[in-house]
Amino acid sequence: MANDWSNRVKITGPADVIHEIRRRLNSPGADGDAPTIFSLKKIVPETKSVKESIKDPDNFWPKYLRKYENAPSASQPFWYIWRYAKWGTKWDTYDSHEEAYEPGGREWIVWFDTANGCPDEALKVLARTFPTITIRHWYSDLPNMVGGYNTYKYDSDTKQVVFEHLSKNENMRWIRRVQDRMIGF
Repeated sequence: MANDWSNRVKITGPADVIHEIRRRLNSPGADGDAPTIFSLKKIVPETKSVKESIKDPDNFWPKYLRKYENAPSASQPFWYIWRYAKWGTKWDTYDSHEEAYEPGGREWIVWFDTANGCPDEALKVLARTFPTITIRHWYSDLPNMVGGYNTYKYDSDTKQVVFEHLSKNENMRWIRRVQDRMIGF
């Protein structure tokens, strides 16, 4: 699919918390969704308005927003704008698989794809929800040569998620690694 973003997420923390995150994010698939082991819908559930906008594409925006003159443009469906704002990407994850997990272990590594962006907003929520974990996230969009690495860690003093990025050279090394994985080297 065009604009597939490859994502590798490594979550480290206390064993019981890692087990709980893994259990919560697993989704067998429902309402036409494919099964995934790392569901963004489990991190930030879609609202009733989002679900309604998916069912009725001619009714893009919830009634309470349409009454305002400066309401968002109807050129994009409401669900689309909401998902980018809350997840950072267009759809839930797909083509997911575990790279590493051991029961009782202190880390979980998972690969998955997303469409048209990386799920940075959802990962910030996950870090805030489970403040004892650290999330390391590698992502790439190979056709457009975009990629990078972020770390998410909740800071209990500031009550915010600390967000760190890689340098441009480190990002290029990551993109090359994903290319090798995709090509099969």
